[in-house]
Amino acid sequence: MNDADMKIGEISPAPRPLTLRDYVYQLLLERLGTGRYGINKRIIEKDLVDQLDVSRTPVRDALARLAAEGFLVSTKHGYRVPNITKDDIEFMTEMRAIVEPQAAQQAAENDTNTGIAEMHRAISDEETSHRNDNAIGFERAHLNFRSAWLSRVRNPLLLETAGKSLVTLQLIRHIALRHEDIRSHIIESHKGLLEAIEEKSPGRAHAIQKERVLEFHNLLIEHVIENLDG
Repeated sequence: MNDADMKIGEISPAPRPLTLRDYVYQLLLERLGTGRYGINKRIIEKDLVDQLDVSRTPVRDALARLAAEGFLVSTKHGYRVPNITKDDIEFMTEMRAIVEPQAAQQAAENDTNTGIAEMHRAISDEETSHRNDNAIGFERAHLNFRSAWLSRVRNPLLLETAGKSLVTLQLIRHIALRHEDIRSHIIESHKGLLEAIEEKSPGRAHAIQKERVLEFHNLLIEHVIENLDG
């Protein structure tokens, strides 16, 4: 193992061998989730190259991937951590409370089995990651669940709008999923939505998703925004 691997080895062991590029990506993702890089902080490519003792290519690729996924913001001078305010959460909640309950209703109206098996598998993966306090694994399973139920929605404009919320506040979601009670809330909400979809109960699916959006807003304010403000 070389010096670069030793420095990057602070990440939890991966289930399979990772490339240097993947290691750098996961390291930066871990640091963003734990708040090591503060809100609005500039991320300097050269500083990371020096710190990690790696070439520019894996660092540049990791930063570009994080920006594409919404964890960083690309600027003329490189990258920075997105600014997150209480207003951001309020505006996003307003949008989600309109769009997602309607999308959930359409998901329950769908007569096919599209996404059902994937939703069950995602919940099982969420529960496993939650027990192991694996926030990154939980986030992956959470996104798989969301992708599965949205695959049942017939209105492409609803899908497009719902998809934007994945990127707009991706960092805040990444930070939030490190809190046990937020993960527990999500698991129970997902179980309820899946049950409503399997029962072909559009009204219940609409109500569950609206309640989840509003409760998630309150949890974000309590556990994330207030801590950032402090």
